[in-house]
Amino acid sequence: MEDIYQNLSFLDQWKNRSTDETSFEVTELWLQKTSGKILTRGHTVEAGGINRWLSQRQRGLGDQEESVVLRVIWADVSFQDKAINICDAVRDELLDKLGLKLAHGYSRSIISGVTAFPPRSADPALDSRAYSICYIPKLAAIWSHTRSTTPDGPDPVTNCIMFVQRDEKAGLQQCLNMPWDLSICRNAMFPALALALLLGTQIDKSNGDIKVQIRKVEKRTGYSTFNSRQADKPAEEELGELSAQTSGSAAKLASTMRKTKTLERVLDWILRMVAEEEGRMQQTQAQGGGTLAAEQSLQEGCDLLKSHVNLLKERQKNQLLDTEYTLKRTEVQVAALFSIISQQDSLHNLALSQATHTIAYHSYRDSSSMKTLAVVTMFFLPGSFISALFSTGCFDWDEVDKHGSDIGVRPTPQFRLYWAITIPLTLVTFVLYFLWLWVQKRDKSRILKDKEALRNAESEKERNLEEAEGHYLVRRRQTMDPRTQTLYSTWNTK
Repeated sequence: MEDIYQNLSFLDQWKNRSTDETSFEVTELWLQKTSGKILTRGHTVEAGGINRWLSQRQRGLGDQEESVVLRVIWADVSFQDKAINICDAVRDELLDKLGLKLAHGYSRSIISGVTAFPPRSADPALDSRAYSICYIPKLAAIWSHTRSTTPDGPDPVTNCIMFVQRDEKAGLQQCLNMPWDLSICRNAMFPALALALLLGTQIDKSNGDIKVQIRKVEKRTGYSTFNSRQADKPAEEELGELSAQTSGSAAKLASTMRKTKTLERVLDWILRMVAEEEGRMQQTQAQGGGTLAAEQSLQEGCDLLKSHVNLLKERQKNQLLDTEYTLKRTEVQVAALFSIISQQDSLHNLALSQATHTIAYHSYRDSSSMKTLAVVTMFFLPGSFISALFSTGCFDWDEVDKHGSDIGVRPTPQFRLYWAITIPLTLVTFVLYFLWLWVQKRDKSRILKDKEALRNAESEKERNLEEAEGHYLVRRRQTMDPRTQTLYSTWNTK
C-alpha cells in the first residue's frame, strides 16, 4: 500500500532548501500522574542529544512522576528565503526515528491536503500510525501516534514535526499552552485539532482586517447604504490607490476562502479518523470480551473530540458565510471604483474634446487670417517685384523722356547678367531641396530595415532557445532515475 506514496514522493511542491542549523526547538506536554494536570515544557535539543531526548518518556519519582504525552518539533520556515531552519542530517534522523520518512516525502508532493498513512510498526504490541496536514506555504504538520495494544503497555505518545512560519508557530504554541483534557491530548487527532483551531482563528482575523478596509473604501466611494459610512462627497482623488487596495482585499479573501475550505476538509477528516478509531476499538472489545481502562479513556477522548469538532464545524459554516458576504462587498466596491474611474475618465475626455474643439476653432481663425494675408501678399507681390526690379541698375532711366508719350525704357547690358545669375541659382536651390528630400527618405528606409532585421534576429533567437529547451527536456527524460522512468512509462501506457 505504500508504493503509491513512495512513487509520488519525487514531486517537490515545497521547493524549500535546508539551512545548516543542527539544533531545534521542541514543546512537550507532560502528564503529572498524581494531579492529572497537563504541563507544557519548552526547550532546545541539540543534534547529539536526539536519542537521549526521545528515550526519555518518563521522569521524576513519587508525587513528581511525569510521563510525556505529546512532543512537537518546530521546523521554522522562512517564506522570503524559501528555507527550512534545520539541516538535512538532523531532519533525516528525526524522520527515521519517528517513522515519518514516508509521510514527509509524500507531504512535499502536495500543496494542500490531509493524509492518513498505512499503519506500520516493527513491534506487534504497538499500534503506530502516521498522519499529515499541509497548507503550503503557511504550515505543514506530520506526526506519528503510537499506543500499546496490550493492557500493561506504555502510555500513548504523539510525536509531531511542525513546518511553520513565525506567526503560525506563535499561534500553535498559544494553543498548546491552553488547558486541555488528558483524553484529548492523548488522541491521535490532537495535532489536527490544534491546526484546525489555528486556521479558524486566522480566518476570523483575516475577515476582521478586511472589513475595516472595506468600511473605509465604502465611505470614500459612497456606494453603501450604511448611515455610518456616508461620505460628504464621493472620492475624487487617490482612486488608483483605493482600487489597488480593494483588489488586494479581494485576493486576500480568495485566499481566506481557500483556507475555509481547507478547514472544512480537516474537520471532516478528523471525524472520519475518529470513526475509524471507534471501529477498531469495537473490534478489539468484541475479540477481548470487555472494555479496558485505556480503551474507555480513548473512547471518552473520541467523544469529546467529536464534540469539539462539531462545534468548530458550526463556526466554520458561519465563517464561510461571513467570508462570502465580505467578498461580495469587496466585489461591489471594486466595481464602484471602476465605475467612478470610468466616469472621471469620461469627464476628462469630454473636457479634452472641448479643449480640442476650442483649439480647432482658433486654428480655423488663424488659418483664415493666414489666407487673408496670403491674398493681400499676392495682390501686392507683382507690383513689389516689378518695383524692386526697376529699382536696380539694369535700366537706363537717365535716357528716358519724362515729358514724352513713349513709356519704353532701354535695359542696360547688366540686365542680361541679372538673369544669368538668377536662373542657375534658382535651379541649384531646387536641386538641393530635392536632394535633401531624397536623403531623408533613404535614412528612413534604412532605419526601418534595421528594425526589421533586429526583430528577425530576436525571433530567430527565441526559436533557437525553444529548440534548445526541447532537446534538454528530451535528454532529461532519457536520463531520469529508473524508478521514476518506470513510473512515467506505467502512466503513459494506461
